[in-house]
Amino acid sequence: MRASPSNLYSRERCAQFFARREFCVCFALACYGWATAAKPSASKIDVPTPLTERERWLLDRVEQLEKRVADLEAKGSSPAVAPSEAAAAARLQGESAVPVGPANDSAGASVGAETDAIVVPANSLAIFSTKQDQSATGKPAKAEPFAFADFTWLNGNARTKGSPMDTKFFTPEIRADVDYNYSFNHPKDDTISGSSEVFRHGEVQVTQLGMGGDFHYDNVRARLTTQFGMYSQTTPRNDASPARGQWNLADAYRYGKSNQAYSKFFCSAIDVLDAARAGCMIQTNRVSRAPAHLRAVKTGRRVLIDSKRILRLFCAAALCISCRALADDKEAVRKDASSKETTKDALQDAQPQTAQDAPRSLWKYNGFLDFGYLLDFNHPANHLFRDRGTTFRVDELDVNMGGAGVKKDATQDSRWGTELEVQGGKDSLNFGFSATAPNVDGANVLRHFGAANISYLVPVSRGLTVQGGLFSSLIGYDSLYAKDNLEYTRPWGADYTPYLMFGVNASYPVSKKITVAGFVINDYFHLAHPNVVPGFGGQLSYSVGERLNFKETMLYGPHQADTSSQFWRFFSDSILEWKKEKVTTAFEYQIGTEKVSVPGTPRALWMSAQLPFHRAITERWSATVRPEFAWDRDGRWTGSKQTIKAFTSALEYRLPYWKTNTIARLEYRVDDSRGAGGGFFRGAQISPGIVALVPTQQLLAIGLIVTFESH
Repeated sequence: MRASPSNLYSRERCAQFFARREFCVCFALACYGWATAAKPSASKIDVPTPLTERERWLLDRVEQLEKRVADLEAKGSSPAVAPSEAAAAARLQGESAVPVGPANDSAGASVGAETDAIVVPANSLAIFSTKQDQSATGKPAKAEPFAFADFTWLNGNARTKGSPMDTKFFTPEIRADVDYNYSFNHPKDDTISGSSEVFRHGEVQVTQLGMGGDFHYDNVRARLTTQFGMYSQTTPRNDASPARGQWNLADAYRYGKSNQAYSKFFCSAIDVLDAARAGCMIQTNRVSRAPAHLRAVKTGRRVLIDSKRILRLFCAAALCISCRALADDKEAVRKDASSKETTKDALQDAQPQTAQDAPRSLWKYNGFLDFGYLLDFNHPANHLFRDRGTTFRVDELDVNMGGAGVKKDATQDSRWGTELEVQGGKDSLNFGFSATAPNVDGANVLRHFGAANISYLVPVSRGLTVQGGLFSSLIGYDSLYAKDNLEYTRPWGADYTPYLMFGVNASYPVSKKITVAGFVINDYFHLAHPNVVPGFGGQLSYSVGERLNFKETMLYGPHQADTSSQFWRFFSDSILEWKKEKVTTAFEYQIGTEKVSVPGTPRALWMSAQLPFHRAITERWSATVRPEFAWDRDGRWTGSKQTIKAFTSALEYRLPYWKTNTIARLEYRVDDSRGAGGGFFRGAQISPGIVALVPTQQLLAIGLIVTFESH
């Protein structure tokens, strides 16, 4: 049989590979299989805890008593001695215990008074009871099949001992294998041949993405799994013909087309360029070189491509860390539940009262890092989320925000307070600026401050708190920092209202349910400087009930160069929030209006609303959905005349450890912008500096936030 050119080419490459002893360094991140192989599950193999000296002594005493009772029974002097009914309760390392004593007075006379004071752990009695039951029935208890050893190491298994998503009837399984391979042969087309495991050189690839699980009920089990990614496209099964066999060899390396449907959630838009190169590498039964115009594209994009690969590698590492945390969740929750009561009692008994009442420091320290990757299905060439102030970079891994600060609250014991927060990252580039006004002097330095203020609690009746400097905005439901919000990306209304304010504010609790506040600020956006006249505002907070709260904030002031009262802006922000244990929902409505100082003095109008719904599924898992809309009729807020509708859904996992908290979020978002200036960027540049606009945009966001709090 005559070998095909592709087979000859593969054999030649393999011969060179082994003859020259050249090798390929592979860095594999098997997120799910690797992450969860660390800890065995206690539900599968129950390992007994070691006994303490007191428990061993008690068991020895019980054995001595059993022997004495057996001797008495043999002599016929008394009936069998059985444990008496529970007359007292004691705690021994968090386990209940019952006294063991004589069944009647005659036995008690022989055994002695010392048996009345013996306390035996309940689990020890359970062991004896189980043995008696087995001896009475003559049938040993059924053992779980293959429970005598751990077989998760076998090929084809994920090496996992347990699943945090396990249910009574179904155990789901998600596998993600993302790897980066580097070949010292430096192939021109980035193709690695002669291997069924490694396929591409110098690229981050989704080798496998599988979803499925095990259905189990009593003794019945069924398993269903799926496979996507490079494995489903490139494994030849010893058949090099694209017309035969079960594998799609004709499109083996065209992951920009067929396989991109599986890997687009992890790879950025630059993969399309790589796909255009690699799509011409393998044709039917021969390997060809890329055309000249594709080689030119590769050469011109080399620096950008290399940087993207590094960023995507960090994104894959972040996913792996998140999966590692997921694997440990179930085991940690089980241990916490079993030891919660014991730990509580032990701490109450062991710690002296002085240690419990020791005052903590009034100073609080904090820090955080916010990593995010937003996959835009439009793949814009400029990597921009149009008309956004936060999370405005797409198709790249960014440090969206990082910060550190110190804070001291003003209290009755120490009435002076202060707060200082410094920050940096992509989100610090655009927020706080106005689309229609110039910036303040030194804005590039001031944008790196998240807070810088002092406060004083005035000893007046219930306490009047006065604060001056740079402080968190009294307007809006969402914070500048994603760690404090229900979802990773902010709503449109939040991006076009102030996140921070510069000025003075004062708040006073009129009653337990009502708090009023007033403020004077430099401008609507604290980094904008349209004039020198301040703006004024007030806020009313009212607790309607134990779970329902209402807040109304109003702002009035000039935000144009012309400070005449007819051109002052009026803005209203209304928030209604309802909380009940694991559920939080809110409704926010904003409206703003002002006359514009241009010929004809037209009146501009802005409106926005959102309805977030948050549900805590478990102690660490939660989910959120948020429909919203925004209407910038005249383009005074966003800079474009448009009506925006958006829907966002998010899944969150929190992993607390010591004084840190790790937050992983997976978010899907759809935005629709219509109007004269509406739309979102899509695709390549249609002319230098100009990218086409489309009305709809879909985003898949992956966020990893690590926080530190001293208290």
